[in-house]
Amino acid sequence: MTFAHIILLLIGILMVLESAWAIGAPQQMREQLGRLIEDEAMETNPWPVFFAVSALVLWAIAVFGQTWAHRILFVIGVLALVLMRWSWRRPFLASWYALFIGRRTNMQVRLIYALELALALAFIQTAIQGW
Repeated sequence: MTFAHIILLLIGILMVLESAWAIGAPQQMREQLGRLIEDEAMETNPWPVFFAVSALVLWAIAVFGQTWAHRILFVIGVLALVLMRWSWRRPFLASWYALFIGRRTNMQVRLIYALELALALAFIQTAIQGW
């Protein structure tokens, strides 16, 4: 198991925990995400820096191998870079939140996070199998 597999395993475990929470309490998840996005009290927005650093770290790990784990980490890094760009503009991020989570029923939120759970399990299997 390489370092990329370990990082992918950790990402998968975090995704499983998030999905389990959202499936178990979709209303709480919706409220928590809404508070994070609409929190205008923060003087500085830490999210762009977090996503940029995440993307750079994942790309640095992904460049040193040719397994599926490395490729997946590269794609996750690209998605982190996209989130970095979106997080600069809170109204844009809030509109995406409203589209995917905010306007959904509890059952729809559970289904969305069930898909995330399936993706997380695929990440975990990839990491454990050493692909």
